Amino acid sequence: MSSLALVFVGAVLLVNGLVFLGPVSPRAAIPANLLVGALIVTTSLLGAVPAALDDRMALFGALGFCVFGFTYLTVAVSTLTDADGSGVAWYCGWAAVISAVLAVVNFSESDPRLAWLWVSWVVLFAAFFLAGVTGSARFGRGAGAISAIQSVTTGTIPGLLMMNGDWADFSVTVIAVVQLLGIAAYLAIIAMPAAPSPEVTAGAAHAE
Repeated sequence: MSSLALVFVGAVLLVNGLVFLGPVSPRAAIPANLLVGALIVTTSLLGAVPAALDDRMALFGALGFCVFGFTYLTVAVSTLTDADGSGVAWYCGWAAVISAVLAVVNFSESDPRLAWLWVSWVVLFAAFFLAGVTGSARFGRGAGAISAIQSVTTGTIPGLLMMNGDWADFSVTVIAVVQLLGIAAYLAIIAMPAAPSPEVTAGAAHAE
C-alpha cells in the first residue's frame, strides 16, 4: 500500500473511532470520510488500470485501497442521506472477508509485515459489522476503540515508517505482537459488562 495513503487511512480511522466513542458527531466526520475516500478510490483505480494485464499484486494492492476508500465513501453518503447504517455494516462484513483474502495473499507473497496489518483489519471490519448489525453499545464501544488503536498501529506509524524507508527492516515479530495486542484489547473491551444507565442506578438507589 502507498505510504502516503496509509497515513491518511490512519487519520480517518481515528475520526471514525471517535464517532463511535462519542467526541465526534457522525456529521462532523463527513468531510474526512468523503475527501480521503474519494482520493483513495480515484488514485487506486487509476493505478490499477495500467497494471491490470501484467501485475496481479498491483491489482491486489488497488483492491486493498478501494476496500478502505469505499468504506469511507459509504459512511459519508450514509450519514448525508440519514440512512440507518445497515448497508455500511454489511459492506464491512464483506470487507472483513476481503481483508482475510488479502492477508493470505500477502503471507503467500512473502510480505508478512503487510499481511499482519490485513489480519488486524479483518478484526476491524468485523468490529464495524457487529456494531452496525447489533446496535449494541458494547460492540460500538469496541469498534471505536479498535479503530482508534489501529489508526496508529496500522495506519499512521506504518505509513511513516514506509515513507522513511524503515518499514522493510522493521521486525515482523514486533509488528505481529502489536497487532495481536490490539485485537486482544478489542476482545477485552467487548467482554466488559455495560455500565448501568443513570436511570437504572437512580432507581436502584430509590428502591433501597
